[in-house]
Amino acid sequence: MINNVFIGHAGLILGEGEDAFLYDPAGTYEGCEEKECRGSVQSFRGSGDFFEYPEFDWDSYLKFYLDDGEDIVLIEFIVPRSQMEHMRDNVLYYSDTADNFYCASNVARVLRESGGVFNNIPDEFFAPWGLKKHLLNIQSQKGVVPHVFITMPPHRPFQ
Repeated sequence: MINNVFIGHAGLILGEGEDAFLYDPAGTYEGCEEKECRGSVQSFRGSGDFFEYPEFDWDSYLKFYLDDGEDIVLIEFIVPRSQMEHMRDNVLYYSDTADNFYCASNVARVLRESGGVFNNIPDEFFAPWGLKKHLLNIQSQKGVVPHVFITMPPHRPFQ
């Protein structure tokens, strides 16, 4: 997820459903706001932390960043399970290193070190829109279809 509003933000969700795992480096998202998502446990997180389901859900996360504005880009890659597990291991290893303004650089590092189609992402500082450019270029350079991007999330009523 790339948020292009103001200084922007980058986050990474691995898996789906009950296997979902959110990496929100240097972010301010604190977890589900809906009672049924987190039960009665209050969550105060952000800045480098990760969340496992049910500590977050996709609708809650997307709603949180849509409150900034609607210039959000979702980019989806289909990768082998082993690569996704490598990404998760990287998130756990690097979760304490996310400083302010380094969200996109941390997401880029997790992706790059997982290998595969991401191994050519440069090891440099990224603003969120710079990471977005590299991710969209992977799609065009490889000329393959397993990469899907949605420039605007579908509008669903949030409760």
